[in-house]
Amino acid sequence: MANKFLVKLDEIQQEIKANNNKEILTIQDVCLMIGLSKSYIYRLTSERQIPHYKPLNKVIYFKRSEIELWIFKIESILLRNLKPNIIS
Repeated sequence: MANKFLVKLDEIQQEIKANNNKEILTIQDVCLMIGLSKSYIYRLTSERQIPHYKPLNKVIYFKRSEIELWIFKIESILLRNLKPNIIS
């Protein structure tokens, strides 16, 4: 059992390392990258809250650089909203 767990963990680590060099990401890549569920990412795309591409209305793709900028944008918004509550 422990051996299967270690093998699976090694597979996940290899996949993450392989995805670190990709500029074009799938929804699964984005889920791994930012730790959100697939359904929540789909919701964000349908509400146009996360940058994405959907060529020919098929599969959704993302640019790594745009997702990284989006993450920093979201973090800064959250921090700005938290600071007044911390001060008061």
